[in-house]
Amino acid sequence: MKIYAFVLGVGLLPAVGVCQKTVTPGSRDINTTYIKPEKSLYTVYYVKDNNWDKQGSLTYNIIAANNQLTLTNTYVPKDNAWTSMRTTVADAKTLKPISYTSDGKETKLNLSFGETITGNYYSKTTKKDKNISLNPTQPFVDFNWMDHLILTLPLDLGYKARIPQFYYNSNSDIFVEDYTIKDVKSYSYGSPKTGKHDSWLVTLLEESTGAIYNYVVDKKDRRLWQREMSMGNGKWEITVNEELDYQPIKNRFNKEQAAQQIAQGNSVIIGTAYARSSSGKKLGGLVNTAKKQYAPKGTEITLFANSPYYEEWLEVNNKDTKTEKGSGSAIRS
Repeated sequence: MKIYAFVLGVGLLPAVGVCQKTVTPGSRDINTTYIKPEKSLYTVYYVKDNNWDKQGSLTYNIIAANNQLTLTNTYVPKDNAWTSMRTTVADAKTLKPISYTSDGKETKLNLSFGETITGNYYSKTTKKDKNISLNPTQPFVDFNWMDHLILTLPLDLGYKARIPQFYYNSNSDIFVEDYTIKDVKSYSYGSPKTGKHDSWLVTLLEESTGAIYNYVVDKKDRRLWQREMSMGNGKWEITVNEELDYQPIKNRFNKEQAAQQIAQGNSVIIGTAYARSSSGKKLGGLVNTAKKQYAPKGTEITLFANSPYYEEWLEVNNKDTKTEKGSGSAIRS
C-alpha cells in the first residue's frame, strides 16, 4: 500500500494461495459504521533497531454527507518544506470509489471512477500533463481508503482475506494489486495517554513486493492505534495515533469566572520574583536549599487566576513533564 511516495524494500516471502475470501466494495465483510466522521492525527517515524526518527505528521479528516464519505489524507514533513494532500470520495455503504484528487511535492492527479477511470496526471518536474483512461477488469478498493477499510472488517482470530487495491503509477501498466490479510491476533496496545487497550494485530502482505504491514486496531471502537510498514534492511515506517480526542482535564473552564477574576481591581501586589535550581538539597524532603536566582529588573510577571480548572491543569501538565512520552511499541513481524 503506497501511502507515501517512499521506496519500499522488497522482501523474499513465499507466494500466497489464491483460495481466499476476496473483499471488494459492497462485500458483506465491510461494515462502514466503524468509519466515524472525525479528524485524527498520527506522528510518522522511521524506525530501525531502537532508533525512532520522526519524519512528520499525518492527518486523516473524514466527512460524511449525501451518502458519501470523503477522506482527506494530509502529510507534512517535520521541516514543513512541503505538503501532500489526497482526497478520496467513496460510497458511504460500500466504499466504492467515486473520485480521487492529490496534490503532492512532485505531482498532481485527479481521477473519476466508473466503468472507465478517467482523469489527468501532472508532473511538476517536467511541467507536462497526461490524460488518463483506464479500463479495470475487476472491482477494487482505492488505496487511500485501505487504512480505514481494515477497521470495517469482521476481525477475529485467524481472519484472512484478499483485497484488490487500486493505485495509479504513471510509470506502470499495473494499477490493481492484491493485498492479503495473513493473520489476526489479539494484542494489548499501551497508550502513553490512556493506558492499555485490548486490540487486534492485523498483518497484511503486499503480494507484489513482499512488504509487510501491521495494524493495531482497537477491539472496542475500531480506532487505528498504530500502523507499521516494512521498508527493507530492517527499517520500518511506523505511524502512531496522537489521540486528538484525549481530554485529561475533567473540570470545565469557566470563562465568566475567569474574566471576573482578571478584571482590574483596587489591590496592588508587591513582591520579589526568584527561582531555585531543582538540584538543590531538600531539608526534610521539603525545603529546597539551592541559591535563589532573582529575575532581572524589568522582567514581566504573569499571574493566573486560581480555579479548579487551573489547579487540575497544573497537576496534569506537571505529570506529563515528569513522564517521558514513548513513541509506541514496534511489532515488526
